[in-house]
Amino acid sequence: MTRLFPTGLLLAALSFGALHSCQSPAKAPDPAAIAAARLDSVFTEDHEMSLRNYPTWATYEGDDRYNDRLTEMSHQAYEARAAESRDMLRRVEAIDTAGMD
Repeated sequence: MTRLFPTGLLLAALSFGALHSCQSPAKAPDPAAIAAARLDSVFTEDHEMSLRNYPTWATYEGDDRYNDRLTEMSHQAYEARAAESRDMLRRVEAIDTAGMD
């Protein structure tokens, strides 16, 4: 019985080493993939903002979440939409797209 313990310990150590060597080393995230994901997120948010700000267009596109509204045409609403658009543009411009094809 005392001979099994060292053998079992040796097998466990070898198994751990074999499993550990099979694992691929951690790769650095691909900057282009990160930029693409960030752009996709901003574009999705921009599209949702457009649907919300232009509910009749949303209805035309088949999105009925805003069917109970009309596009606000006041000067304040126009300014708010323009500010949101400038913010979206700023966010897109801040993403480093170098390396994206």
